[in-house]
Amino acid sequence: MIPAPVTADSLPNGSHAGLSFRWVELESPDYLTYISRLRRIGCPETTVRDLITADLHAAYDAKRVAVLAGEPRKFWQHGFGSMEIPEVKAVNTAEAEVLARLLGAPDASVMAAASPGASPDTFKLGPGLSLKGSAIQSWWEDYTAQRQAILAGTEDRELTDQEQASLATLEQAKETNLNGRLTPKEREEFEMRNSPSAEIRRDSAGKSVGFVVTEREFRKLAGLRQDYDRYVEELEKAGGGNLEEAWQVLQGQVTGVLGSERAALLHNAEDPRFQQVWRQALAEN
Repeated sequence: MIPAPVTADSLPNGSHAGLSFRWVELESPDYLTYISRLRRIGCPETTVRDLITADLHAAYDAKRVAVLAGEPRKFWQHGFGSMEIPEVKAVNTAEAEVLARLLGAPDASVMAAASPGASPDTFKLGPGLSLKGSAIQSWWEDYTAQRQAILAGTEDRELTDQEQASLATLEQAKETNLNGRLTPKEREEFEMRNSPSAEIRRDSAGKSVGFVVTEREFRKLAGLRQDYDRYVEELEKAGGGNLEEAWQVLQGQVTGVLGSERAALLHNAEDPRFQQVWRQALAEN
């Protein structure tokens, strides 16, 4: 909360002339008392709501991070790090209920502004990285923001030469930073939780009804996908190559891990054409 002094000049309509106090005199561990004091000095109701909402949201953000730090969804399971899992939704519901009891039900615009937004990077570092977490988090947030900016709007087209060059420079910086900050084992755990290759595997597994992988299988699948992605990057740097052949090699490796039947399920989950047909069939039925 803000420690700066508040004087009569900063109060609405010049009320309480001659009054001088500090925010610490208003604060209270009891929200009802705090709200009462804010209203007593003439604080506008919208400001009261903003102050209490922000303070409460910060407190519940800590709860969300704590829940996710325990990995209620393991890194090889679909939904890992998601704000949509039941454990996090329960925290969100508790926050909304407390806010409603204190100030009444907020309107839609307030709820949108206060939607939960704990950073996934605070709970996807992996075991043994807590002491390095804050340093890595700051850098990783900057990296992901730059990567998203480069890839924005490119889902349905190939990257331009400039975009490819920018992405290659960024990825090289990522490699340098991670190798300098993490041991090989820490790097492996970090990649299992944060790399785009691992996220693709988690997302694909979630699209296949009844498809479940073990931790051992996921590590192998994510590693194979990462090797494939790096190979494709090298081919693109070299001016192109036989991507279809590389994809077929990857599918053969996946089959070696999962067997033919389960590998087919995973392949269908990663095939956008199959997914489109599947969604159409569901909509028609």
